[in-house]
Amino acid sequence: MIFRFMQKKQAEAVVMSIRTKAQAGAYLLTLIAILLTSATLKAQEVYFSISGSNVPVTSGDDRGQYDYWLRPAEGVTAPRPATIEIFDAGLGGFADVIIGQPITRTTFSLHPFESLYTLGNRVIVPSTERPAPPLQSITTLDESRYLNRWVPFFPLQTPSRSPSEADNQSGETPTPRPANGYIMRVATGEGNDVNDFQIRITGEGASDWELITLDLSVGLYLSGPENRFQFRPLWDDMPPPVFNLAGEEDSQVFLMDAFGETRPVDRPQGFLPERYGERNTWAVVMTGSEMRINNRVLSGAEGIVPFRFDPVILRDPDPGTPAIRQQPTPSCTVY
Repeated sequence: MIFRFMQKKQAEAVVMSIRTKAQAGAYLLTLIAILLTSATLKAQEVYFSISGSNVPVTSGDDRGQYDYWLRPAEGVTAPRPATIEIFDAGLGGFADVIIGQPITRTTFSLHPFESLYTLGNRVIVPSTERPAPPLQSITTLDESRYLNRWVPFFPLQTPSRSPSEADNQSGETPTPRPANGYIMRVATGEGNDVNDFQIRITGEGASDWELITLDLSVGLYLSGPENRFQFRPLWDDMPPPVFNLAGEEDSQVFLMDAFGETRPVDRPQGFLPERYGERNTWAVVMTGSEMRINNRVLSGAEGIVPFRFDPVILRDPDPGTPAIRQQPTPSCTVY
């Protein structure tokens, strides 16, 4: 029997024949894709968020420091040079929260990955050694040159394959080119402002690099309660860890696997790596908000959780009324 699910707001019917458990898993994924239709929404934007030390955690964060990993993309051994650009690096932009006169300074600094972290087998561990001074550093307040515009900040160089390749015959100190890429550290000091900003990689070699955020501190701008924002972890086939969630905004934050099953972020137990013969994955989902700015912080309870920063915006449509129609056939095949 063929089931035709017809929705009022869907242009075409979806026809599926369920024959095996594996096909049943594929059917669930297709149904989820129908109910959570991806939308191109220019009004809704995802920012990174950081707060001054005097901002209450209900509307900001209590860490004041976040790291962003700029690493060679998967399969790329010699990434071409590129540039890190920051949108609205200072205060006063669309998504910032300012109380009175802006006083919170934000420092962006570039470091070799190995200076701050050790990369293990699907684990990122902070280095126990004293970090070297940053390669470059820029501090912002409310300068007009950063206001609601993209500004180039730091270059990304091709990683060195061996120490000898970094030798400079002129005797000048060569620019370090770390094998695992770079960390851009963003930090604030005292202040009661929230600085929301965006990061992108530009230039001829932009596609050779990818942005990984270590833990997740985001500001959702004009998000709308009818929307959902999905964030993929770097290693989405591993069981999800226990998360700590900060911020007391009106959005909901939960985990969802590839088959639509949801779990609280602080109780992720029960995740199955395989269902119906298909590989299972998971992601973090944040619902939109009635508020203009919605800031939330999600961090691993027992260690750093890296996320690919390629958020997907989903809209919950009116599900409509499904209709089931029987279609007579001259013969019936039993599976």
